[in-house]
Amino acid sequence: MSEPLDQKTFFVDNSLLELITTCPYKAWASSILRRRRAGDEPALRFGTHIHSVTTLKDRGECLGQEVTYEQQVGLLEKDFLENPCESEGWRNFATAAEVIRAYNLHWGLEHCTTVRLKDGTPATELSFALEAGEVDGVRIVYCGKIDRLVTYPGEGLFVFDRKTTSVAGDTFWVDKEMNPQGRGYCWACREAPQIAQEPTGYVIDMLCTRPPSKTGTAIEFGRRKYHTKVPEGQLDRWHSNMLEQVATWLWYCKKNVFPRHHAMHCVHKYGMCEYIGPCRELTEAKSLEALASGDFKDNTWSPLSSAKPAEVSPI
Repeated sequence: MSEPLDQKTFFVDNSLLELITTCPYKAWASSILRRRRAGDEPALRFGTHIHSVTTLKDRGECLGQEVTYEQQVGLLEKDFLENPCESEGWRNFATAAEVIRAYNLHWGLEHCTTVRLKDGTPATELSFALEAGEVDGVRIVYCGKIDRLVTYPGEGLFVFDRKTTSVAGDTFWVDKEMNPQGRGYCWACREAPQIAQEPTGYVIDMLCTRPPSKTGTAIEFGRRKYHTKVPEGQLDRWHSNMLEQVATWLWYCKKNVFPRHHAMHCVHKYGMCEYIGPCRELTEAKSLEALASGDFKDNTWSPLSSAKPAEVSPI
């Protein structure tokens, strides 16, 4: 998330870059005013729980330890109990357990191997913060969290990114091809002292679930590789592009003006923008009043919030 500019250090992650390029007003409300919608977020919570138990299996296999389906379900049940799911609808414990069982069967024999770091720990949930350059005297630090680093026989290192969704098809894969996160995380692997290796590319691991029908919950899995090492120069182009996007954002911050990008981003495939209420108010005073209301809460999320010291590169 962004920090006050007088500190001369600006922390940027993929989520903030997406906000900056989507709508400066939305980025301002989220990262500077630090407000987010207070309502329930079932899709996010469901995805987080799925991610937690699949990572448990990844780590166990990397260490040569068997992780059973029963152990995964035990963790899943704990997560759902700690985060009540009364309003989850079909995204509930039973559906999640069904998804995990189907996922284990579908990918029963993994074609990739989780990497071990230099200290022997599995390369999963890797938080990082890396020097990315300077813009107008402001130090830029790129940060994030890599789900998993894997190797494929004869193909080398890949960043492995697990995505839960309810929208699959060709548009999903094109979106992941064009999304800069994959190349950004490959750049981080190349620059991080603990890894210092340019990956062959990144892998998107899709877990798609849809509302149940008469035949049960629709579950679909898929994996696709995106190569970033060849042709060469892709990571440097990502880096230059990211710094230009940050430069534009810092210019907005310096002017204290944050334009609203209406029409194109107010309504999208997942519904309406979470800030559409405050944004559609006819005065700035009313917009601020709406953001300060109980419809929103403090935004405390950070990609570094759960980082272990050994996982964060010196900055």
